[in-house]
Amino acid sequence: MQTKSDAELLSDYAANKSEAAFGEIVRRYADFVYSAALRQLGSPEPARDVAQTVFTDLARKAGALPANTLLIGWLCYGARLAALEQLRRDRRRLHRERQAMEWHEPSSEVVNDWGDIRPVLDEALASLGDEDRHVLLLRFFKNESLTSVGGTLGVGEDAAQKRVSRALGKLREFLAGRGINTTAEALSITLAANAVQAAPWGFAASVTVAALTNAAAGSSTVPFSKLLTMTNMKTAILTLALAGAIAGLGSLVTLIARGW
Repeated sequence: MQTKSDAELLSDYAANKSEAAFGEIVRRYADFVYSAALRQLGSPEPARDVAQTVFTDLARKAGALPANTLLIGWLCYGARLAALEQLRRDRRRLHRERQAMEWHEPSSEVVNDWGDIRPVLDEALASLGDEDRHVLLLRFFKNESLTSVGGTLGVGEDAAQKRVSRALGKLREFLAGRGINTTAEALSITLAANAVQAAPWGFAASVTVAALTNAAAGSSTVPFSKLLTMTNMKTAILTLALAGAIAGLGSLVTLIARGW
């Protein structure tokens, strides 16, 4: 599965409902979607729920996506919509949490560029055209080389570099309008270092199970905290079953050794 392209994995899942194919897609993009949600929501738990919603939507709509869909672009847009919906439902609670987080942050005279950029980054990305947004996603969020970016977009390395520079310039203009002034070099370093953060342990596996289950059942999204509890329970049951099997095998060996 790891050698297949995103398009091949989507096609395999859409045609054959291959859980392995869908699981590989989630493995590739779990950190990206989780980070996009976390930037906008500022709290891990709703970020996990939003990421689960995005992958559930992907599982439901995989068969209807155009063949030329750039998956990372679709996921970015999906994360933006899901995060905005989450913010509308939970704005008051998030506001209190953000205030508490800001109060506990240590003061410093050094300007934290990421701290300024993070809350408005996804709004800034959404304001860009598809071409500019996609090139930034490929370069700084998927961490592709300029050669790889050019290959995906069907242009040479030099042209890819120009597109990245142009897109960074537009992103800087948006940020400047919000009172955040930075250089192209500083912005590129900040994005490369902070844009995608590791999702919690076991997140990709849990989201794969939940997304496929919800998509098949047409049910609403199960909160990640409840999903985690369910997953732990299943793991405990399997562990106990395995322990019982091993104990039974040990007893059988003992009986054989004693000649019944």
